[in-house]
Amino acid sequence: MGNAKFYYYPEPDARQLRTIDLGEKLGELFSEFSYDVRSSISRGGRRYLSYGLSQEFVTIQRDRMLLGEDLAIKLQTMQNHLDRGGYVMFSSDSDKAYLHPILNTAEQQSTSLLLGSNPLNDIVGSNVPSATDYVSIHTGSPTNILEYSKLASVDSSFSSSVGGTVVVNPKIAYTYNDRAFLRHYRFFPFMRRPANEIGQNIITNEGGRLFSLNIRLYMDTYSLFNNHSGIDGINRTPNFGGRGVPSASGGDNPFARVGNVAEFGPEFMQRQRIERFNDIG
Repeated sequence: MGNAKFYYYPEPDARQLRTIDLGEKLGELFSEFSYDVRSSISRGGRRYLSYGLSQEFVTIQRDRMLLGEDLAIKLQTMQNHLDRGGYVMFSSDSDKAYLHPILNTAEQQSTSLLLGSNPLNDIVGSNVPSATDYVSIHTGSPTNILEYSKLASVDSSFSSSVGGTVVVNPKIAYTYNDRAFLRHYRFFPFMRRPANEIGQNIITNEGGRLFSLNIRLYMDTYSLFNNHSGIDGINRTPNFGGRGVPSASGGDNPFARVGNVAEFGPEFMQRQRIERFNDIG
């Protein structure tokens, strides 16, 4: 088993990967979930529930770190990257840092999953799943579907650069009609710092000798699913939504670009004027 590690590309520039090895296991790691939910009840007693943004928050703690101040200064540098809006990746076991897109439709009661290549292979290395690993399967926000499972077997030809087939036990609980990822349940990619905690020190010390880490991060599922190789036809631009819905309300973005040509450029506007003139005539 590997040690706990952080991975990130320092911004600005971001040319060089930085890996911070804690040199030991964690003292504490747990996650919790935040949901933007609106609820109302009609006069007839029917409940209406609307789900918006959903986020997983992860708390990472290691008291009295073995590597002391040498490790503390690396983590403090990483904090500045996070406080300016950057993201990091974290694994409680660096040997189990893997993430794979699910390429087939994971259906309720099925056990076999076809996985694609690990999009983070250049960051976390060529780790591959193995039997008895605990994993999570999840879609993106909003109303993300999430379940935990265990790998019963992994195809002998499985590789991080290609993927392969895995079998889970117990059987899949949900049907995933949206894009989904499978990852080791203690590997957390694309983690950012909550705005209300920016500036608070993640490193504390006792007498300047014993240094401890305490940090809380949330998973940026938008950035995560930009790395999914599957296509489901859903528009996930910042103004996603159906045609006819105002952009400010989540509809089409009138400034969307197709290739290098603006969709609503001069040619489009001229065509619109001609069509309106013909309609009048």
